[in-house]
Order: sequence, then structure tokens, then C-alpha cells
Amino acid sequence: MSENSQEIFGQGGCFAFHPVYSGDCKYTTGIFKFMKNKPTGTNPESIWEESSSIDDCIQIAIWRIIPFCEVRNIFVVIYDQNSKSVKTYTDTDDLIKDLWKSFSNIPFDDGEKDLVLGQDWFIFEKGTERKDIWKWFDSHYSKGAVSLLYPEACTKI
Repeated sequence: MSENSQEIFGQGGCFAFHPVYSGDCKYTTGIFKFMKNKPTGTNPESIWEESSSIDDCIQIAIWRIIPFCEVRNIFVVIYDQNSKSVKTYTDTDDLIKDLWKSFSNIPFDDGEKDLVLGQDWFIFEKGTERKDIWKWFDSHYSKGAVSLLYPEACTKI
């Protein structure tokens, strides 16, 4: 896997942002090279990163996978500090849906034209307009941002 050179902000020191998925624990993200099934043994193509929340682990996994966005089949596991699997993903859309859930807890401020991020989050700097974040989700989620914004309406169609 090649590295993505842009940094992610994660939840950082934003006290207004409460993680959607995690408690007080250290978590480890295992990102395996686009495998449909659980790997056996050690995979030299895997990435392991530690974080303080499941939300940050989701961000890390997405950011490591984005350079390969044409590949939808992945294998990502998030482990707690006792090596117990707490979340498993086999599709990039599932990761992006959970990132969207985290996004719902982010503080926004009034901007000139639109609401803007009140704090650095994921790859977006404080002051980024909400519609620019929606565009990112629209380009990376296979069903588009509309289905994330209005899930009930999209499931009835």
C-alpha cells in the first residue's frame, strides 16, 4: 500500500466533539490489503495504527484506503486494548457511513454563505464549508451524499 501524504486531524483536542463510537480506551486499527476474508498469519501488506477512539480509527482506515478508492472490498478490523475485535469492515461504504455518523457530532459555526467547521476534523480544516464536506462524501460514497443526508427517503425508492 502506498502512503497518503496528507495528514488527518482526528478528534484531537476538540472538547465539543464527543466520539460517536468509543469510550476511554486505546484502539488499534488493522488495515489489510483488500482481502475479502479474514487474513491468517501476518500480512506484510497490512498497516497497524493506534488511536484513542474508534472514531479516529475509522478516519485512519479511510485515509489509508482512499488512494485505492476504486477497490471496494477491504478488510479493516478495530481492536480494543485487550485485542478484542470491536468493529470489522469489508466494504469502504460501511467505513464512510460510520464516518458520516461521526460527522453528525461536529460543531459548526455560521459562515458567510454556509455553515463552516468550528474545529479541524478528519482532513478538513476549521472554517471549511459544510457543502465542501458533502462534496467529499458524494465523491467517495458509492450511493452519493444524498443517501447519507436522507437515508429514509432513499430506502423507499
